[in-house]
Amino acid sequence: MSRYIDIQDAVNLLMKKLDNDYLDGYSYLEELKELPTADVKPVVRGEWIPGGDFPVRCSNCGRGSVQPENFCMTCGADMRGGNDGN
Repeated sequence: MSRYIDIQDAVNLLMKKLDNDYLDGYSYLEELKELPTADVKPVVRGEWIPGGDFPVRCSNCGRGSVQPENFCMTCGADMRGGNDGN
């Protein structure tokens, strides 16, 4: 199972180790494992496609919509474009 940490916490830990002129790789990795994890949720992306009885349909769940929005009202897919996190 994936665990996500705040990158700034990791940078701060590394900087503290470097400030002390002490960087033991094993110790550093053990401390990284102890950083608190972030509560994250995967982003589901989709796009509005022309479709049947409705002007557009969600490419993720297939439900129709009269007015395209930034998110699908049925499945919550992010319709703002791109699969690269932008």
